[in-house]
Amino acid sequence: MKISVNYIITFCLFQIAIGMVSSSNLNCQILTSSESIKALQEGVLVVRLDMQQKKIEAYEASISYGNLSEKDSIRMEENLQEIKMERKIYKEAVIEAFSRHYTYSKLVFIENQKFKAFLDGEDVNIEGKVDAIDLIKKTENLFYLIKGRNDGHWIIVNEDFKRPPAPFPNSFGLSGLTNFFDLLVGKKSYSLNNQMKLAKRVNKKLHLLDSRL
Repeated sequence: MKISVNYIITFCLFQIAIGMVSSSNLNCQILTSSESIKALQEGVLVVRLDMQQKKIEAYEASISYGNLSEKDSIRMEENLQEIKMERKIYKEAVIEAFSRHYTYSKLVFIENQKFKAFLDGEDVNIEGKVDAIDLIKKTENLFYLIKGRNDGHWIIVNEDFKRPPAPFPNSFGLSGLTNFFDLLVGKKSYSLNNQMKLAKRVNKKLHLLDSRL
């Protein structure tokens, strides 16, 4: 089969164009990561606290409905109080750990049941230093630290809830060995010690990337 010269030239030009687009996308991706780390440094990291409010409300609704036996009602109430206590400990641990060990950017904390209202521009209770709370009302550089697989896993996403591209560090979890020993001794992943490990890890990786740019 004969192949015309024009076909060969067209094919070669097409391949060159693909290469140029690929190269452009690669450069854009690297730039996006660089811009993201700088934007975070100049902006605010919003930590979304998973308070398990829907689970709590489901328990409260079941108890108030009144169709449970006395035994089941007592058990449900005990479970409810246990969840509330765990979430209280979790919230205190996260706030203390990140307030002490996260320094890369300004930092605030918002409970997840108030998060939609916050995104809609409503006034909600935001916890953090005054300068960080003031900045959050002015800056467009907002990044969110949200729960991943469990309380011992955090993910950073941008305002579009997408992970910034590599080499931006966006996933932080406890080591498999830590999880294993915690399971053996019954230690919770939301413990203050574990959250301090995670806060230090988040802070270290962000500073490390910044130093390499």
